[in-house]
Amino acid sequence: MTVQPLKKTLARTINVLSESRLSPGRTKRRNPMKDIPSREELLTKLEKMETESSYLEQALRAAEDRAFKYENFLENMEDRYFEVDLKGNYLYVNKAHRDRLNIDPGLIKDSSYRDYGDRDLNDFYFKRFNQVYQTGLPARIRTERTNIRGDQKIYVENLVSLMKNREGEPIGFQGIGRDITEKKKMKEALRQSEDRYRAILENIKEGYYEMDLQGNFTFFNQALSEITGYPEDELRKMNYRQYIDDKGAQKLARVFDIVFATGKPIRSFEFEGVTKGGTQRNIEISISPLEDKGGEITGFRGLAGILRREGGTKRS
Repeated sequence: MTVQPLKKTLARTINVLSESRLSPGRTKRRNPMKDIPSREELLTKLEKMETESSYLEQALRAAEDRAFKYENFLENMEDRYFEVDLKGNYLYVNKAHRDRLNIDPGLIKDSSYRDYGDRDLNDFYFKRFNQVYQTGLPARIRTERTNIRGDQKIYVENLVSLMKNREGEPIGFQGIGRDITEKKKMKEALRQSEDRYRAILENIKEGYYEMDLQGNFTFFNQALSEITGYPEDELRKMNYRQYIDDKGAQKLARVFDIVFATGKPIRSFEFEGVTKGGTQRNIEISISPLEDKGGEITGFRGLAGILRREGGTKRS
């Protein structure tokens, strides 16, 4: 019953109750309705009911608005979103997921994820979903499958979590899926590039180094290990100051400061270093700023070689 009909009903009740009370001049006798609230009390209760009803209507409209915004967000997001019951039957999928499945929205609730996935992956998905059910923890599921046209392998990532009702009982699963094929290709291309880069550095005669702003070695090739006389596992934990005397370290620190301040490389700087075996060596290095993707200088890198002063300066 809405507010207005309820108000009219209570008003009629108030009038009846008012007329039923004893009128002046009537003989006093016990009134069987003496415990019924007065007109004023009933009006007060009616006003309270109207206020509470107004609050409920506002809360209901707010909840409906939130539900609309939530569904609108899901329908327009690029990632795929889905909900299934504990048997794997679809409860809801957004537009991105429907487009990938190539399915009519009206047929969603009559289908299961098994109807659209690779049969070879059904057992795999069942085990992973069961793991989510048993642990209650979300799971990141990555698979390789064939695209809808059947002419290309694609890589898919799904983040699946357990759905529960208000009582905390499991009622199904929900997840967000995305095609990570391009991301995987880029990572593979980067890996191959790094492998080629590393192979080149390992085959040059000069030493190559990278260090952070504090002067700690973060990367180097085998040649630098041979120049310093320190094995790779030790050199990886060292700072350049441990390879040079205090006077030389101060000079080199000033050079690093100049490179950091100007952002310009220095092609050649000479200093005297001491190998792990105590041998003194004249070293020539180049210094360039090492930058991150945002252009911020995060360290330094360069080449290093041994100088031999026999009939002139010569770099080995």
